[in-house]
Amino acid sequence: MKRILRLTQELIKINSENPPGRERKIAKFCYDFLKNYGYKPRILEFAPQRSNLLCSCKSENSLRTILLSPHLDTVPAGENWNIPPFSAKILNNRIYGRGASDCKGNLAVGLEVLAQLKEEKRKFRNLDIVFLATADEEAGSSLGFKPILNSLPRLDFGLILDGSEFKIIYAQKGLLHLRINILGKKAHGAYPERGENAIILSFNIYSQIRDLIKRLNKKDKKAQFTLNIGKIEGGEKVNMVADKCFMELDLRFRENESKEKLLNIFKKTIEKFTKAYSLKVLAYQPPVRAQRNNFWINCLKDTLLGENIKPHFEVSRGATILNFLLERGVEGVVFGFSTSQQAHATDEYIAIPNLYKGVRVLKNFLIKIDNILDNE
Repeated sequence: MKRILRLTQELIKINSENPPGRERKIAKFCYDFLKNYGYKPRILEFAPQRSNLLCSCKSENSLRTILLSPHLDTVPAGENWNIPPFSAKILNNRIYGRGASDCKGNLAVGLEVLAQLKEEKRKFRNLDIVFLATADEEAGSSLGFKPILNSLPRLDFGLILDGSEFKIIYAQKGLLHLRINILGKKAHGAYPERGENAIILSFNIYSQIRDLIKRLNKKDKKAQFTLNIGKIEGGEKVNMVADKCFMELDLRFRENESKEKLLNIFKKTIEKFTKAYSLKVLAYQPPVRAQRNNFWINCLKDTLLGENIKPHFEVSRGATILNFLLERGVEGVVFGFSTSQQAHATDEYIAIPNLYKGVRVLKNFLIKIDNILDNE
């Protein structure tokens, strides 16, 4: 089992930050690893250096097909790390590095399980496995999961290996990313009253929207909107009144909220302050909800109980690729073995016990499914 530690370390040491997006090296590593165990993986690219890895494992009868899908890319490491982000250092029963929890630990578990199945000469009778490690998950999946999904054969269930602490993520909030461009009026910085400061207008608009979100959450505890201002830029010089400013906002929202309703809220709020603006939708994903009670989920729950893990269902506040899967009409959940609150963090790590337990859970889940299908 020490191989899972070495494998996780090797994956972390490969820089696959997105942006800029450079998944080819890590995809090749996974390709070589699987080929060494007798698999026939393929590398798929939709742009130079943006590699995805696909490996199909056929059973004797092919009664059902499950998709296992971690991702290859990570967010940028950034600065101020106490432990170098690509060192994969082991300390206090943890492996540190960018992507350790999101999502190279999960990727390593998937690879390790496939390796063990070959070593044990275990031939599945009924369950086909499609292992898909994707590029571009951190930036919308347009070069990875989205274009590949529709080319895959029949899928009966998807296990998106991008979760933490063995939680079953069956739903996720909606996502709305907006860019608001505000126009003001230039003037000399010594005479601000002669102009209209677009930066101040932007602050006022943001404050109004933020307060509205707080009121909505207070009125309805189930609403739980979240709002983040991720980027703001405006002005030319310190001694000039800024005539332009833009800000990019990230709104997460629950079911029963339409895109049109939310955009109207933003427009009405902005127009309390100015008519000189433009509003652009940068990204939108509707809220989604998968089944919590079906053959696959029940098998997963039984497998977890076998490891003394109480099944825990959760709604994700962040975006995943679950919505793309459900849009195709394939049931699935997000599930994984990472350490909570570590995704995108400085000094990111994964707890080593999670890796060992993750291998047991995933392998036993697949074996359980294959055995149960004997009776169908």
